[in-house]
Amino acid sequence: MVHVVMFSELAKREDIHTWLNQYCTVHHGTEVRDVDGVKTGAKKFEVRLLPDNVNGGLRHLPSTIRLGACNGYVFHVGQPKVCRRCGCVGQLASSCTVKCCKTCDKQGHLASDCSMLPKCNLCGSEGHVFKNFPHAYANKLKMRKDEAVLVSAKLSRKAKANDKSNKELDVGGRVELLKALSPLLLCSTDVIVGGDFN
Repeated sequence: MVHVVMFSELAKREDIHTWLNQYCTVHHGTEVRDVDGVKTGAKKFEVRLLPDNVNGGLRHLPSTIRLGACNGYVFHVGQPKVCRRCGCVGQLASSCTVKCCKTCDKQGHLASDCSMLPKCNLCGSEGHVFKNFPHAYANKLKMRKDEAVLVSAKLSRKAKANDKSNKELDVGGRVELLKALSPLLLCSTDVIVGGDFN
């Protein structure tokens, strides 16, 4: 079981799930609640750690998570103590002197001095950031909403077109009826047909 504590409620469980998939196989995740059923802000995930082909054993998760502006901690049983700043084993962030860039995720410089491509902290790829990643939960919802708006607009246009053609048929039918009943009343159909019936 992996526990993730985010410092912001804006971080979605689906995005944390996507982030964890970079490092392990995620089976499912749930919100952690206290004895009264109130959300604690922590989330727990059942995962399978991947083998570490370089050092042997298992590949452990980073101890920190950053999704855009949302930061948090990641911990699980058996997790080695690592620096939360640079990731070095056996060192704590309070004594770390390594400069770490939050833009490109490389060491040796700060974000203010970075000239590299940004690195997405959700998928780990270079060239885009979290807020522009199409598989981020908010962007997926936005795409679904945009698709729904397009479908709704298309259906609305189709309904208006059907309604307009029905009105034209209805108006045309009335004109024919008036022509048949009272030729003296109608001098020109332009008056009726050219009128605005909306």
